[in-house]
Amino acid sequence: MRIRWPFLLVFLLTLCSGVVLWLQRQYNDTLRGEVALLQTQHQELLRLRNEHARLAAARVSPERLAAIRSDHAATERLHAEIDRLSQKVREIERDEGR
Repeated sequence: MRIRWPFLLVFLLTLCSGVVLWLQRQYNDTLRGEVALLQTQHQELLRLRNEHARLAAARVSPERLAAIRSDHAATERLHAEIDRLSQKVREIERDEGR
């Protein structure tokens, strides 16, 4: 039985075409997976950018922070003054009780 060259040539071309199509499909599947991953990452990036913008808008300005610190220091001084005056009142009451 003798194989004819045109038949063999058509068979080889069909086989090569099938292999090329299979490789392209594998590559396309890989690319689709990467695109899906990139879309997920892009959504996460958008979420993080929105969160950053929200937090940046809520951030206390340096001037306001300085004012808060100043108020806190003044509050501590007033508490110390109240403690000192309370101690003085107790000493006066104790001296009067003698």
